Amino acid sequence: MELSIIVPTFNEGPNVDELLRRLGAALAGRMFEVVFVDDSTDDTPSVIETAGARSPFPGRLIHREAATAGLGGAVVEGFRAATSRWCLVMDGDLQHPPEDVPRMITRAERGDVDVVVASRYASGGTSTGLADATRTA
Repeated sequence: MELSIIVPTFNEGPNVDELLRRLGAALAGRMFEVVFVDDSTDDTPSVIETAGARSPFPGRLIHREAATAGLGGAVVEGFRAATSRWCLVMDGDLQHPPEDVPRMITRAERGDVDVVVASRYASGGTSTGLADATRTA
């Protein structure tokens, strides 16, 4: 496995299929897994399980009944469950474009960094997706 993508979710079921579709397209030919760490109070866990069963790449669901340590705790739990050397954390609400993941992997693969960070505040960054039709939750 090249990459474990950690996706903390909270009531974001409507985004799951689109997120997985876009990740699959962006990462075609690569070995990766998606680990959803879900704190939802709605049907998001069942949506994730259904979408994951249809997915051509591995995916797992960790549903936390008690959201220990909030978002940060979900990220840590995802890191612990990851099977890859590289982990990438992205929101489940589509504000982080899956199409940017290959560029981040390419940067990491150069081997001279331990962490790669994408930021809308970096040169060339944009806030697109924060309040438009691609974000449904």
